Amino acid sequence: MRAKEIIEFKPHKSILSGAERKQLAAMVEALAAESGAGKALSALWQQQKAIGFILGNPSEGENLNDKKFLSKMVGPYWLIHSSARKDRRDVSILKKSGILGQNPVFVYDKLKDGVYAHHPTKRHGFKDICFLCSAKRANPNEVLISTILGNAEFVYGANFATLGHCHFTAWTKVPILQKHWPYDSLIWLCLHGRWLASDTFTTFFNGLGAGNSIKHFHYQTLREEFPISLASQTRQFQSSGIDRLEWPMPAYRTTIRPDQELSDGIARMDRFISHWVNMNPIHSLNLVHTTDLSGRTYIIFVPRVASPEKRRPREISNDFAGCEVGGRINIEDKQQWKWAAAQDEAAIVKMLECLAPPKTQIESLERSLRR
Repeated sequence: MRAKEIIEFKPHKSILSGAERKQLAAMVEALAAESGAGKALSALWQQQKAIGFILGNPSEGENLNDKKFLSKMVGPYWLIHSSARKDRRDVSILKKSGILGQNPVFVYDKLKDGVYAHHPTKRHGFKDICFLCSAKRANPNEVLISTILGNAEFVYGANFATLGHCHFTAWTKVPILQKHWPYDSLIWLCLHGRWLASDTFTTFFNGLGAGNSIKHFHYQTLREEFPISLASQTRQFQSSGIDRLEWPMPAYRTTIRPDQELSDGIARMDRFISHWVNMNPIHSLNLVHTTDLSGRTYIIFVPRVASPEKRRPREISNDFAGCEVGGRINIEDKQQWKWAAAQDEAAIVKMLECLAPPKTQIESLERSLRR
């Protein structure tokens, strides 16, 4: 009954009041504690969609007729076009939809030690709006859910610029940079999977191509299966617990059993990732994560190079990050999506292959596993 109550929760007026947001958040958090966050977030997603906070209309299968959300499978890869990705930059559309308030004034300011604080007042010299710092005047219909993951508090909100079903963003309440934080990044990711208590969600991390939220650490999660999660193993690095996957670009997976301590299970993968990011200042990464109902955790690491020629295929104008390298390829330009949707699987493979770091760097990375 609680899920239905969440889904049917409507504002008395066109905008949720502060009291209504608190009431709805309490209902969602209670359902998460009782049945797992996956069920609770699914209900909240439907509620947010019903009141118009979600732009677009995702489909589970091929959807070639909806002008706002297009999807087609080419080989194992899903090609996605969501008009919401473009509309998220149009303040007039967001205000008209009730997603942004009339005076969204959140900006960010750099403090010492690379930490960013977010301010609710306009300041000279700051032009970028941070859409992660929301609620109240910025995003009046957004309902924020809090949870503790290890040593940090995270805040969840439905992503109105949807990439698929139940698209949520989870960010640290205290702003820190969007990069790999040794130990913490993977621990948070695993604890997040256990909190979801659902094998239907995939969570991903964008270490590059994260737009105006690059200065605020976050994950994104979808109630979708990513093609990379089904990739087979091509090589096993003995005793490391890390496998290389059969994928167009280098990708590595580790599996953590329910009877393993998380800290033990992620230790080697964490060192592997840290070796990569410490090799060169322009090295970055993407992560894809799932936890099944038995509690078995899967973490996939994709090494990236944060240089312009390695951020996107030549034919596509938007950057490729965690969702795209995981095989759910978002193409923001509609004509580019139509071009890609007409290609064969080999062309899509070539698009992803061009994102791979130089072979010599990958060889050096893999040698670190044999030491």
